[in-house]
Amino acid sequence: MAIEALKTFFANHPIPENTMFNATMKIADPRLFLETNLNVVDEWKGNLDKCPSYWHLCDLVKVLDPEHGIEYTAGKAP
Repeated sequence: MAIEALKTFFANHPIPENTMFNATMKIADPRLFLETNLNVVDEWKGNLDKCPSYWHLCDLVKVLDPEHGIEYTAGKAP
């Protein structure tokens, strides 16, 4: 999923407080989580598919919209 598509997705799909990201992680501060991960993705100089923040954002899309079918393929539309 392209970075712009991720930004558009999160602009249109607010993250509820205390969203369970996975079995061991709850997002207590959605604004900070999103801001931090988007900043890391924006500053990442290497292959975006190797960026942990990119993985987090793609995985969160799956949590918020399980039918979206996100793959870790930077620069490609979903």
